Amino acid sequence: MNDRAGGTSWPRKIAKAVLAGLYGLWLLLTLPLALYLLIAGQTLGGRVDGGLLACLLALPPALYLRRRRHNALTRGLAGTIITFALALAILAVGLALPRQVAPPQGVKQPASYQPGIYGGRACSRFVGSSGKVVSLLSNLLPEVEQVGLAARVMGRLDKHLDREQLDQASRALVQTYQAMAREETLGGVSSSLALSYAAAAGIDSLPSHYFLYVPRNRRPAPMPVLVFLHDLPGNLKAHLWALSHLSEQVGCVVIAPTLAGARGSGDQPRTVRTVMAALEDASKLVDVDAGRVLLAGSGAGAASAAAVLRSAGDRFCALALIAPCPQEAGDLSPGRGRPLLLLCGQADSRLPAEQARQWAGQLRSSGLDVQDIHLPSQGRFLLFTAPNETVSALADWLRRTNDPGQG
Repeated sequence: MNDRAGGTSWPRKIAKAVLAGLYGLWLLLTLPLALYLLIAGQTLGGRVDGGLLACLLALPPALYLRRRRHNALTRGLAGTIITFALALAILAVGLALPRQVAPPQGVKQPASYQPGIYGGRACSRFVGSSGKVVSLLSNLLPEVEQVGLAARVMGRLDKHLDREQLDQASRALVQTYQAMAREETLGGVSSSLALSYAAAAGIDSLPSHYFLYVPRNRRPAPMPVLVFLHDLPGNLKAHLWALSHLSEQVGCVVIAPTLAGARGSGDQPRTVRTVMAALEDASKLVDVDAGRVLLAGSGAGAASAAAVLRSAGDRFCALALIAPCPQEAGDLSPGRGRPLLLLCGQADSRLPAEQARQWAGQLRSSGLDVQDIHLPSQGRFLLFTAPNETVSALADWLRRTNDPGQG
């Protein structure tokens, strides 16, 4: 039955009101993102995504006008927006597709490797699945843009992150991604951040993933391994910039598992399973020395590393905690008999310098072999804000720990 005043049924009016409300909500949530990417985007992919979002936002009003007026202007406007949206969508997908080349000599089975800074190899690898959909979704928006947005969210959620620390880390990250984009290996490695978003949404059935870096100067003998566990907001491929330099300096394989949904001692079994799955899979690709596997973690990843040590300490010969928090790290007594490195920033508000030194002293008193290094004027994200100093400290520690670079 039609309404007497307007000739439109009430169900249709309600449906239109609901659609208008949904569009208004979508506009409210998406327009700031589109403007941010168009104005402040760091990459071509980011600006393409911003343009695509703008087209998708403009499309419903254009189609509505076309339906109401039926003239050449509205038809042309709608057609132009649709054409631009399709072109930008194709370009965005094309930019998101990972680039793959042949695997390096000495690798046991094919993998998506690319040549590295020093001629080494890096890949983003999924255990037990191809991960093509995850890779595509992760790369639709370039990782540097995702991290820039995440930094703004983290500043509101983490009381220990002040604006100065975030600005310092954000600037350093932009420079890191720019350097990686110019480098043939690391610029082509796929992101894995879609796994972090899925885990945050409560999705449990996620594939295991890790980044792998194999140095150029591989020796015939099995190579030592550094397992690196990441900080929040996720397993950024930007970590590979510093870790690849470290790998080349000391001649070790780097494995960086993605701990999506498995964080610290709160989910210790899942964390251990993720790390062990990455180790097992990497051993099928590269000849690694099972007796020289070193464990490191940064920030929240330091708590994850401590949890792994407590559960599977017999698999690791040393532990490095980068920008750790004592309360999150928990009991480190299972590390007795293994070298322990504490690498801290003196400006880290979670662990002030004096407190860090006291903690190191307490660990020594409990029988642990502890070396503590404190980088001046640095906060939490040492791999990004002080990559040279961090790599140098880790390289010295790795060389002293069972001489891993001498294969």
